[in-house]
Amino acid sequence: MLQRDNITSQFYIRSYENEQLKIISSKAGVSEEETYTIPLLISPDNLQKDNLPSDFKDIDRKTFDMVSKLDSEILLIGTGQTQIFPDKEIFKFLPDYRYSTDFMDTGAACRTFNILVNENRRVTALLFLK
Repeated sequence: MLQRDNITSQFYIRSYENEQLKIISSKAGVSEEETYTIPLLISPDNLQKDNLPSDFKDIDRKTFDMVSKLDSEILLIGTGQTQIFPDKEIFKFLPDYRYSTDFMDTGAACRTFNILVNENRRVTALLFLK
């Protein structure tokens, strides 16, 4: 289970296990936990579950364009239970975006997301579960 420190964001990741993400959303001092079994795009103030690629291998320029609409300096991509790198074509256009991008297994992406949120960094994570 991931631990919450002094995270003041609206969304943070409670846990990732058995291909499930548990997300805590806090609004007006009230916290709710929801479980997801689909890919998510999460930032401290945004949670998106629609119009995302269903699998890591389906990411493309459109995916990165969607992220560029968020005010992020870092994009973490959780590739599932193991770290996978995208097709080399993806690396050709990554420099076009103003944020840095890191590919890691989803567990590492979840932990890194919470750490960066706790540091008040502008981070977004695209999390694939399988």
